[in-house]
Amino acid sequence: MKVLTIMGSPRMSGNTSTVLGWLEDELKKRGHEVERVNVAGKKIGGCLSCYKCQGPDMQFQCIQGDDATKILEKLKTVDAIVVGTPLYCWSFTGQLKPFLDRMLSQSKNYMTPEHTSSIEGKPIALVVTCAGPIEDNADLLPQIFGRMARFLKADLIDALVVPGCTDKPSEGAEANARKLASAISG
Repeated sequence: MKVLTIMGSPRMSGNTSTVLGWLEDELKKRGHEVERVNVAGKKIGGCLSCYKCQGPDMQFQCIQGDDATKILEKLKTVDAIVVGTPLYCWSFTGQLKPFLDRMLSQSKNYMTPEHTSSIEGKPIALVVTCAGPIEDNADLLPQIFGRMARFLKADLIDALVVPGCTDKPSEGAEANARKLASAISG
């Protein structure tokens, strides 16, 4: 199985990278191919709300020609997707959010019987790290991500929220990351 991890942290060696690394290591131990894409530093424009991606001649493509285009193409070729982000102001990072918005281009015919997606049926998971607690802090991100997964008709495996991440990930985070990897690999 080919797994794409998408890291939304601007800190390449931070807690999110560490937790994703544990998950990636476990997937590799299980014989899966893993590729990580860091969205920080990439040129990714926000969704223009032009809806040209919904046109009949567009096959799950966005008209913008930036770095998001390459990542969106990768989504079509992998078997599973994991998105990782630290919590920034009760939400996804500013580096990740434009990419998530651009995933609109991966769905067609929403709210019709012909609704489909380029990642339909693919396992998808979320990893969130945060310094504070989950409740009244990071509890909305799994809900938002779950709704996006349903919109994209992906198979939401789980959302792992790792609270108490200050200098390093909190106790138990590694075991939970490996458990999520196990759930992804089936």
